[in-house]
Amino acid sequence: MPGLPALTLNSFGGTALKREGMAVYRLFKNEPFEPEAISTMTRTYAEVCRLLGVSDRGESETVAKTVIEFAQRGARDPVRLRDCVLQALRN
Repeated sequence: MPGLPALTLNSFGGTALKREGMAVYRLFKNEPFEPEAISTMTRTYAEVCRLLGVSDRGESETVAKTVIEFAQRGARDPVRLRDCVLQALRN
């Protein structure tokens, strides 16, 4: 249906708005990451936003930038990446 975002199942068993995943993908695609890393980062972004109740565009961009920062530091495991991002955003 036009105007309504599609729901997609993420790897953590929850749902994420496809529109949000696409927005964050645009940030990630300009970074030097393999497709698998981008997929992990996108799922991590969606989960962190859900866990923190982020819906504001500015806040979601902060989450995305934090995901990129920790992925650049080498966090590629989804659980480790999620935990690093959550800890950084909660401090």
